[in-house]
Order: sequence, then structure tokens, then C-alpha cells
Amino acid sequence: MDVEGTTATFDAPDEPTPPLLQSFCTTASPTVADLTPGTTDSFSWCESLDGSGAPIQPALLDTDVLVSGTYYIQAESFFCTSNPVEVTIEVNTPINPGSSATLDFCIDNLPTTDINLIDELGSMPDALGTWSGPLTISNGATGTINISSVTSAGQLVFTYTVPSSGPCPEGSSTVTITIYDNFTSGTPSTNNPASFCVSALPGAFDLFSLLDNEDIGGQWTEGATSTGTTTTATIDFSVFTPGTYEYTYVSLQTNLNFLGQNFRE
Repeated sequence: MDVEGTTATFDAPDEPTPPLLQSFCTTASPTVADLTPGTTDSFSWCESLDGSGAPIQPALLDTDVLVSGTYYIQAESFFCTSNPVEVTIEVNTPINPGSSATLDFCIDNLPTTDINLIDELGSMPDALGTWSGPLTISNGATGTINISSVTSAGQLVFTYTVPSSGPCPEGSSTVTITIYDNFTSGTPSTNNPASFCVSALPGAFDLFSLLDNEDIGGQWTEGATSTGTTTTATIDFSVFTPGTYEYTYVSLQTNLNFLGQNFRE
């Protein structure tokens, strides 16, 4: 009896044509699902081949995290598979421009020595960037400046920019130098010293009424020096006994001592 058999021939799918170098940034947490396969057929990814050039199973899952190295993609169609195609994966570490910083100086006390701006940044910045700003900057990423010739108060903002690394975007940080005018505690006003009768002592007297042209943000103290006990600017004299009371206003840099209150019965 003759026995007839049936055979079938299937075409192997075309080899995928993915980008042979694919780059990612770790901040995106890339996985196998983010790879570009370069085929519309079914496909699978693997990390290595055996001695005959066949992918070593199991295939990678879409959720597997990518690392830098070599991957292989193979198209699949029914009983046939394509030749595996090698793809190089780069997973780049994001650049680090450091964390921004501020410096404060008074116009009459500027440093005469150079300032290296990169030393002011926090978080250990990459030494691959460039500086820009309103003054001459030297020494590349070190960012050396000298502010001793500055003649007016204001802010000087210097920007440090580190270029992109593959798909990881560029980053920047700043060093902001604020230069202040000389602060003053003001001058005695025409109301200074103030005198009161015990029968008419104020319950909420504003010490600032005894000053002219003072800078805000200072501190009041009891007595004729800035080392006295701190107090508020509003004083309740209604409970005071006859005598002379002095107060000092300190405004950051300069002190003004004055006869604050002198009242009698």
C-alpha cells in the first residue's frame, strides 16, 4: 500500500532593522518595552546567544530593566525565526550640575581674593560644565571670579551649565552673590529724647518714633549698648517708675545708642 505524505514550507521572517545603538537615561527607568524593535512581526529579545548563534532562552520580559550592554532581537513567524540582530544599549547616568548656592557681602567688605564658583555649589557637581555671568570668569569649570572691584549694591548671578549626556538633558545651577549697601541704625529724630509725666505714661510707645532713616530688620536692646537684653520696639511704659531708660537699636552692622526715654512725675 502506498502512503502519501504532505510537507509545507514557510518563509522565515525578515530580519528586524532596529537602531543598532539605542540610548536611554536612568531617570526614565528604561525597560525592554522601551526598545525599538524595527519590525512589525512578532519578536523577542534576549541577552546572549549560544555557540551556534541561537538566542538563549528564556526571552526577556517587557518589564525587565535595561542595563548597558548587548541585546539581541529575533523576529518570529509561525515555525520560523529570523537571524538574531545585535543591538547595543547605552543607559546613561544623568549629569549633575550641583545644587545652587548664595553668597552675601557688604559693599565695604568685599573679598579681595578670588572666588572659585564651583566650590560654592553643593552636591558634588560634575566638572564638565561652563560658567556664564556678569563678570569675567576664568579657569573653565572652576569658575574663578574676583568681585573686589564691584562698586554698587545688587545681585550677581552666575550660571553653571553641564551639557547633555546622550539622552540625559543638560542641567544648570547658579551661584547668586548679593552685595548690600552699608546698613544704618539711623539718626536720632527730633522726638529724641522723649519725656513723660508718670500720670500720662503711654501703654504702647513705638521706639522707632525716636529714629529717622533707619534700616529695617534690626534689633532693639535695653541699655546703652547692643549687649543688653533684647526687647520689642513697642514698650508699655505705664508700669515704669520715674527714671531714665536707654535703648539701643542695632541694624546688622552699625549701632546707634541714644537716650530712649526720660520721664518724670
